Parts: sequence; C-alpha cells; structure tokens
Amino acid sequence: MRCLLKALSTVSLHASLRRSRQLCSQSSSAQTLFSYELIKQQYRPEVPEYFNFASDVLDRWAEVEKEGKKTKNPALWWVDGDGQEVKWSFEELGVLSRKAANVLSGACSLQCGDRVLLLLPRIPEWWLLNVACMRTGTVPIPGTQQLTAKDILYRLQKSKAKGVITDDSVAPTVESVEADCQSLKFKVLVSEGHREGWLSFKDLLKNAPSDHRCVTTKSQHPVAIYFTSGTTGAPKMTEHSHCSYGIGLTVSGSCTFNSLRHCASAGEPINPEVMAEWKARTGLDIHECYGQTETIIDENGNILPPGKEGEIAIKVKPTRPLFLFTCYTVVKAFVVLTPNYVSHDPEKMMKDLQDHVKKATAPYKYPRKMEFVRELPKTISGKIRRNELRQKEWRRY
Repeated sequence: MRCLLKALSTVSLHASLRRSRQLCSQSSSAQTLFSYELIKQQYRPEVPEYFNFASDVLDRWAEVEKEGKKTKNPALWWVDGDGQEVKWSFEELGVLSRKAANVLSGACSLQCGDRVLLLLPRIPEWWLLNVACMRTGTVPIPGTQQLTAKDILYRLQKSKAKGVITDDSVAPTVESVEADCQSLKFKVLVSEGHREGWLSFKDLLKNAPSDHRCVTTKSQHPVAIYFTSGTTGAPKMTEHSHCSYGIGLTVSGSCTFNSLRHCASAGEPINPEVMAEWKARTGLDIHECYGQTETIIDENGNILPPGKEGEIAIKVKPTRPLFLFTCYTVVKAFVVLTPNYVSHDPEKMMKDLQDHVKKATAPYKYPRKMEFVRELPKTISGKIRRNELRQKEWRRY
C-alpha cells in the first residue's frame, strides 16, 4: 500500500456527521426504537477519497482545544481495577501519539503498509499505539494475550508482520517461536522493566520527538487486521479500512447517551449480571445479535424467513457496508462417552474437557456448551450429520 502526502478535503465527512446527528435527533424526538431500515434510508455517508482518523479527527479536536474554542475534556479516560486513572485530552493524546509514531517509524523502521502484531491488554498504550499506527500507515494486528505459541506463530507467519509489541506476560511465548518467523525484525516491550533483545517502549517514547507528519491514507486503505477465532478452521484475516472505523461508526458516535432507545450487542454473549445492571441503570434490555448486515439463505442461495437456520449472506456489491466485520459463533461440543465414563459426574467431565481444550489449543477456543450423547448422527458413509445436531439445538429455543 502506498501512502500519499496530499491535502484532504473533509467536506463530505462533515456532511456525514451532520446527517448522523440529525438521524439520532429524529430517532430521539420520535421516541422510536432503533430501526435498521431507517438507518439504511437516512444514513448514507459520503466517503472522501482520503481519510485518516488521526489527522482528520483527533488533530482537529486538539486544535480546537488549543485555540480555547472547546473545554478540555478527556479524549481517553482509563480506569483500572484498583481505581487508578489516566486521562488524556485530545491535545495530549495528539502529542503522545505523534511521539509513538516516531518510535514506529524510527527505532522500529516501519514503513507505510507494514504490519505489526499488537498483543496488549486494554491499557492506555493499546489505544496510543493504535493511533500511532494510523499516523504512520502501519497496520496493527490486535490479539488477545491468551494466544498460545502456536497461535502467535501462525499469525506472524500468515500476516508476515515485521514486529511484535507486547508486555512481560507474552514476551517469553514470542521468544519461543521467533526463530521460525523470517519476517520478524523487531520486538517492543511495553513494561516498566527491560528484557534482553527487546526495545523498551517506555524509554523510546520518552526520548522521541513530538513532531510528526501524518501520512495521508485513502479511505479504503487498511487500518487494522483481525484474525477470526478459527472455530471452523484455521483463523482468517479480516481487514478494516480507515473509513470503516472513522466514518462507518459516526452514526453511533454522534448519538448521546440520553438518546438511547434500543441496545444491541454482538460477539461474545453478555453475562446475566451485566445485562441486569444495564437494565437497572437505563431501563433498557440488551438484545444480542450479529454485529453486521446479514441475510440468512439456504444452501441454494434462497432467502429464508425469520427463525430458520441457514448461512449468512452479505451484500457487498455495488457498495460494501462500511463497518462490515466478521461475527462470532458460540461453540457447542457433543460428546459420546465410553462405558467407563458413563457413570462419572457430567459437570466435572465437562470442566475437565474444557480445560483440556484450553491447554491443547488456546484458552479462548474451548466449547462454552457441552452435551453428552449416546451416539452421533451419521451418514451411510460414516460422516457426522452436523446439520442434524444444529437443528436439535435450535429446536430447544
């Protein structure tokens, strides 16, 4: 990918923001539930040819703050489990992210379009480095710290990432596989301490200059790559563009908390305690759903009615949805027991099997649900009839 240094006109972006605010206002005044059809009809963002969130949004807000036209409010407000806080204004986040960008392009020698594996918990540096990557055109590949050595090796080899940024907890795992990663050129440690063979992000950030010229990226240039969980095969890379992050979510970002009428969640199921607390605070239920625009079809491509199981189809032509991403599926295992285990405690067996999967694959890949059955439905040739198992599960709901 080439990053072009040109001036960017953001007239169309401002128009999109105005329309999204109007849409939220209309929905709020009418006291109506969230309507996907209404969103499709009224929210039609005009995507500019060039867009970069760091320069076109963050730096603009920072300039407004600096000129005294806006009260300084946190651009990032982070609180840990012990109540310790980090607050950065837009101007402070701008300065720190430019310093971090100089670390990436300087000590790390990253070029526009290079990829870097980012394995950090949700600490301030995670957001800081994401913005820094936008400034340099570097493509971060975020990942959970629960990745095993096999997972990290696969992601490094598949993505051809030139670097890894992580903390003390994951560094030894990276070291165990780095010899098999020819593309890996550097390792950065986000930590208060130091480690042999690793660059110290804390030291580099402290000494980095705060002046940095943000690259100009096209709206469709990649801004991040995520790997799927790999529940049905090897994990696949899914790419987000600059516009899918910075523009595609303006409709939600422009709504105020008071305008909430309908709440939806996607990805991992939310636990009952969180849903109950949310209902108590807002008076609204959280509806779990797919996090993307989808149509359910059968194996012949025919659209299925509500309530029927099928395949997810997404319309990407003539216009690909801006915020399109991959959804996730809850994994359930059907287990046939040998005679020696039929009388064993099922709860203990389920936990033992889940722990085994966590160790053999990765902690996040274990089956959340499990059922012990006498036999599995099979075809004449001996293949497992997975559709029948899915239908059996769906009939319970």
